[in-house]
Amino acid sequence: MGCYKLHGDVNDCGLSVSVAMTFASLHDNQVAIPLMKISSFRVTYCYDVMDGVYGAGPIYDVSRSLFMCL
Repeated sequence: MGCYKLHGDVNDCGLSVSVAMTFASLHDNQVAIPLMKISSFRVTYCYDVMDGVYGAGPIYDVSRSLFMCL
């Protein structure tokens, strides 16, 4: 039996917008871009708040490209 992690995008009130379940061995930053893209189709949002592990250039670039509130 494997170990899993649940990743989620939530709104300001803590309600889930998008979730993904992965194997525990998958690094968190590999799920960030797919979740951001899914969430951008579901809701209009103005910012992303993430832990420091998500500070990679490609994640930042996708985040900027998905903003609807500029």
